[in-house]
Amino acid sequence: MYKKVKEMTGETPNNLLKRYRLKIAASMLQKNKLRASDVYYKVGFKHSNYFINCFTKEFGVPPTQYSLEFSKLREEIIQ
Repeated sequence: MYKKVKEMTGETPNNLLKRYRLKIAASMLQKNKLRASDVYYKVGFKHSNYFINCFTKEFGVPPTQYSLEFSKLREEIIQ
């Protein structure tokens, strides 16, 4: 299975799953329904520091800042 997934996606199964979880976390933060400190556990990460590091590598900003940027953007659109 490992080889098949690697051939099809160019990524390891672990990396593919991690990126999928991070995208779900980003979606949750965009909707602003949960705090960043709650999101990491809901998407399957056991340690918040690891989640923050992975999220920052994937999206370029820490989850809290990501959430704040979308909140500000939402407020600007509403006004």
